[in-house]
Amino acid sequence: MQLIHKDRKEPDIKYCAKCGKEMHSLYPDEYCPICKEYLLFQEVKDYIRSGDDIHEQDVAEHFNIPIRKVREWIREGRIQYKGETAGKFSSVHCSICGKPITFGT
Repeated sequence: MQLIHKDRKEPDIKYCAKCGKEMHSLYPDEYCPICKEYLLFQEVKDYIRSGDDIHEQDVAEHFNIPIRKVREWIREGRIQYKGETAGKFSSVHCSICGKPITFGT
């Protein structure tokens, strides 16, 4: 048998504008953290596609995100350098031989 406390108030709930996940009403954004990251990543991809000579520092500064976040996406293979930038600016290196790489580990 479950006891119900009539005095106890349930917290206000709001929902993510993208996926509908429940969030506390005091959560400051309209998107949950997962959807927020997904939308940011989509913006980053579009930004990278818009120019030819964009490197991780440009992305980090433009979106005001830590450079380690951009490098994480590169290591995961989600984004990669293109064109001449591929060999020049990569701070991601092969985990076996140490050569600069454009994506992955």
